[in-house]
Amino acid sequence: MRPVQQILSSPVDKWGLKALLYEIKMGIGKDRGRLLFGEELSELGVDLDQSDPLFTTFATPWIDQSSLPRQNITEPYHTPSCYHVNAPAVESKIGLFSEETLFYAFYMCPGDLLQLEAAEELFNRGWRFHMEMQVWMTSQQLTSTPLDLPSPQWVRGSVTLWDPRIFSRHNTGEDFMVDASQFEVTRPAGQTVAEERAKKEAAKSPNGPNGNLGVSHSASTGYGAR
Repeated sequence: MRPVQQILSSPVDKWGLKALLYEIKMGIGKDRGRLLFGEELSELGVDLDQSDPLFTTFATPWIDQSSLPRQNITEPYHTPSCYHVNAPAVESKIGLFSEETLFYAFYMCPGDLLQLEAAEELFNRGWRFHMEMQVWMTSQQLTSTPLDLPSPQWVRGSVTLWDPRIFSRHNTGEDFMVDASQFEVTRPAGQTVAEERAKKEAAKSPNGPNGNLGVSHSASTGYGAR
């Protein structure tokens, strides 16, 4: 009895998919069956048990492989050394960014470390973030104005504003007035992140920070939701 007939003699397979597949192959003929179902590589003399990949040396199934010289069809490749580059951290290059790039990082990365680093760099370049107006502005007068004022202190004069709606800067008139007490005291990004981590660690305690029930709060910035 042939192997196929042995399979079909089983009560389970006689009326199953194996029997249906056999009947289809027999009914449409060998040539048409080859087009529909393909070829069994093992029947073409291809060693499927070898551990090496076939694609490097296998040329065609319709020829005696032993008559062909063994050669690599796919040449070995290597990655050029110029691709092995360890990209430096963003903070090491942020001082080289243009102000437009810094504003993009600030507004496009809310709640991210990159936002804090961009804010720190903008502050170092003389820009001040107004927490009530939610915009960055700069002028020689604002740069020299002290921050963290206990009471409102109005500053009058022309300033340069960065408008995030049109992503461009523009100058105000000389009669422009702004409350300097609303400027954020922008701190180093590392300090803000360290304080946030300390709050999260304290919140993991069953009693929260200072012995009271507490939860972690977001980093103390005036940037608001973006």
